[in-house]
Amino acid sequence: MFSTKDMLVLGMMVFALFLGAGNIIFPPMAGYHSGTDWFSASLGFIVTGVVLPFITLITVAVNGRGERLSVDLPRWVSVTFWVALYLILGSTFAMPRVTNTAYELGFLPLGLVEKSTASHLIFAFVFNFVSMFFMLKQGTMISAIGKFMTPALLFLLVAVGIAVVRTPLSPINEPINQYVDFAFFSGIVDGYQTMDVLSAMAFGGIVARALASRGITSPQEVVVITTKAGLIAVGLLAALYICLFYLGATSDMVSQTATNGGQIFSRYVDVLYGALGT
Repeated sequence: MFSTKDMLVLGMMVFALFLGAGNIIFPPMAGYHSGTDWFSASLGFIVTGVVLPFITLITVAVNGRGERLSVDLPRWVSVTFWVALYLILGSTFAMPRVTNTAYELGFLPLGLVEKSTASHLIFAFVFNFVSMFFMLKQGTMISAIGKFMTPALLFLLVAVGIAVVRTPLSPINEPINQYVDFAFFSGIVDGYQTMDVLSAMAFGGIVARALASRGITSPQEVVVITTKAGLIAVGLLAALYICLFYLGATSDMVSQTATNGGQIFSRYVDVLYGALGT
């Protein structure tokens, strides 16, 4: 029996899986550049950063694993595609980005160590070892991530969101660059940078295996549960993106020398809550 509470926890887990470094980095910078057209750009971002991953998640979960999507391709094409995909989602692109973001925005502001190659390498080793521990114990992923990590994450993000809406730092400027004439379509392109469509090919299998560990293997049940849990996750993601775009649009005071959205986010929070808040 999969209760409403279980559904909510699974939805929280899916939200946490999708919420990687790119989801925090790209919206603030896109919001800053899109200026007064920030909302239009955020809707475009939601198309490729929320809707397409949601469709992919359900498709893969029903099939049990992403690799089944390529059964009709020549074997060498299928193998090449999946090797490239998992390298991108793993050691060559996504994990370095996630690790570096956690180091720069989460660990260094604690003031425990100075920024150095040694501290960076040690943090990377510990961070990825802990991540691997959670991945190897897939049966506990729903409880570990959905019950504990995501509620804490949501609490922090909601605190930032409320403060941004109540006390924005700066007036909103006019859009610049490609956002002047193509804010919505530029948002669509920006949404791809989260890599969540690619991630959903892996996450769908994680959801399927998590459900299988609870004895749920019927395709019909998997579709219903994944759809409901996915709607919880994508609803939270869409709300988060809109908030982060508004944060970027009202960040001129801290964005003029920023080189990425992570710096905008960190500086904004530092102004709102100080070093302890950061």
